[in-house]
Amino acid sequence: MDEIESGEDVVAAFRAARLAAEEHMIAMDDAGSTWHETTITGIVLQHAHPTVKFVDFSQRQEGTTGADWLWWWVDESGEAFGMLVQAKRLKVGSRWTIDFSYPDGTSAQRDKLFASARELGVPPVYGLYLGTQAYRAPVTCGRADHDDSDCLACRMATVSLLPAILATVGGGMNSDNDAIWAVEHAIPFETLVDPAEQPDCAYDRNLALVDGELRDLLLANQHGARHVAKALFERVSSVRAMQFSAASELMIEGDSEQLFDRYPSDRGHLGVAYFEHILRGLRTAAPAYVLDVLADQSVPPSVADLVEGVVVVQL
Repeated sequence: MDEIESGEDVVAAFRAARLAAEEHMIAMDDAGSTWHETTITGIVLQHAHPTVKFVDFSQRQEGTTGADWLWWWVDESGEAFGMLVQAKRLKVGSRWTIDFSYPDGTSAQRDKLFASARELGVPPVYGLYLGTQAYRAPVTCGRADHDDSDCLACRMATVSLLPAILATVGGGMNSDNDAIWAVEHAIPFETLVDPAEQPDCAYDRNLALVDGELRDLLLANQHGARHVAKALFERVSSVRAMQFSAASELMIEGDSEQLFDRYPSDRGHLGVAYFEHILRGLRTAAPAYVLDVLADQSVPPSVADLVEGVVVVQL
């Protein structure tokens, strides 16, 4: 493998990628034109390289729907976390919208994302392109140190991630509330591996049911692949904590490739057993095709036929 990057190096690479995406968005907005998910994805990957290594399998025609990219975060211990990311952009007009059900107004696209993620053994995630700080004004980060002219927290939100199971919790498919809910619960991309950003899962509704390494994941500071997994899990856990449905005490089994072999079966109002749904992407070792990407070897059709490309981040 190539030299492992430090967390700070990865944060810097993602920041450079976000700044480049912002520059393109500003140029297109100034020209009275539209920026698209496919273009922004290309810019992000281009400017995060070589810290981020990627391979694409097809060149799809530019459009309004982002393709699915399979991301793997691999750390020095050999552990890895995978997620299937579909790009979506925020549209600002008389109301805010993100086309989670695009293009046919049904859940067909979302169902396909979830099915592909399940087949690949990773959680489905939306990569949200939320536009510039000016594009989203007057909505802000709400922090006490917010600066209307140039706020780092608002600017970092330009490229964010959202666990897909949270996309329509705010109001339901095609609800006016979904876009606002998504923006509020998304994770700025460049904070995902920032050592200074430690997710807090101590309030999880099912904490009493877990022990060993899984309990340690929730309660102790993490780094590498576990940190990325925990960051996504925390967003889902925080939403479950606000729901009043009773938690189940039943446990479900993981598979042999997953880091954990038992998870709480609790779904709340999320529709899936959220522990397994997110943490199935956390593995004791990266799949063989991830090593193929790092070695510039071809990826098997069983993966290449499901996604636009594979991205590997060494932590």
